[in-house]
Amino acid sequence: MTTVESVRPTQSPEADTASGYASLRGMIEQAGLLNRQPRYYAVQVALTVGGLAAGVFAILVVNSLALLLVDAVFLAVVFTNMGFMVHDAGHRQIFESVRKNDWLALFFGWLLGMSPSWWIANHNMHHNKPNDLDYDPHTAIPTMAFSKEQAAAKQGSLRNITRFQAFYFFPLLSLESFGARLAGVQFISRGVARYPVIEALGMSVHLTAYVLLLAFVMTVPQAIIFAVVHQSLAGLYMGSVFAPNHKGMPVLKSDTELDYLHRQVITTRNMNPHPITDFWCGGLNYQIEHHLFPTLPRNKLKSARNIVKRYCEQNDVPYHEVGFFESYVEVMRHLYQVAEPLRQTTPEKSKA
Repeated sequence: MTTVESVRPTQSPEADTASGYASLRGMIEQAGLLNRQPRYYAVQVALTVGGLAAGVFAILVVNSLALLLVDAVFLAVVFTNMGFMVHDAGHRQIFESVRKNDWLALFFGWLLGMSPSWWIANHNMHHNKPNDLDYDPHTAIPTMAFSKEQAAAKQGSLRNITRFQAFYFFPLLSLESFGARLAGVQFISRGVARYPVIEALGMSVHLTAYVLLLAFVMTVPQAIIFAVVHQSLAGLYMGSVFAPNHKGMPVLKSDTELDYLHRQVITTRNMNPHPITDFWCGGLNYQIEHHLFPTLPRNKLKSARNIVKRYCEQNDVPYHEVGFFESYVEVMRHLYQVAEPLRQTTPEKSKA
């Protein structure tokens, strides 16, 4: 695994910014890959909304719990794809207009019952300083540690819990849907949301409609089982798509001096291209290209990979790309190794 210490820019950050990244971006622009793709996204919007309509219709007409659970799995996939749409709109990948991207994000945010403003603000902080232990919110999870220093700093019950983080990481992702909504409520409550009234109303309408729909067509036990399966799988799916992008890659500190190109590439992992992987990950398996060019439309990421990978190889920039399942093995191995010192010490008693 590449470490930060082993990576040295081929030239100074200033020179690299001027000639390295700028040169690479010029290649991407010359290939026309940054041009917006309205037809592609029109199809994606239609398919996603159509999938949601089909899933809701199935709830209304299906009586069997087994079939309802199949529908819960299907809707978990649909909800995650709606999340992909919020993600793409948040990065301005869909429209040139900021307002149009915002309204599309709000539309899917309503359907998801989440705050797009929270997601965009949180995600953009991550993009600015990926895997930075001081600034990246994705590395600030109380029950997780992504470096041995982070693990050593854990105290009390959190220290005891983190010892086994590799074993509960994926089960923890099943809470992502709940956690995202709770974070959205807190974000709106602090008065920092971009569209506080619209977002608060959207979350309220979503929750009310969701509960009434299940209560109208299901028994209480059926509704509880359906909701748990649907929300847990949606969270697991969404979390599992984002987890292998950076977990297990080099972590940085705020005083680490790296130019933009190296910072984005060495902290990021790609998955090998494959039609199924491309669909399942919403294009985010091309995470290196996405981080280098956040406004790049989803259907152009694969083409950008060919340019970026070749450029990195020619300029000795570490470009890490592995298979779908291998990426998860690397994540689990890293989480296990980071917490190893905690497992070698006597568990602490929780402090009141």
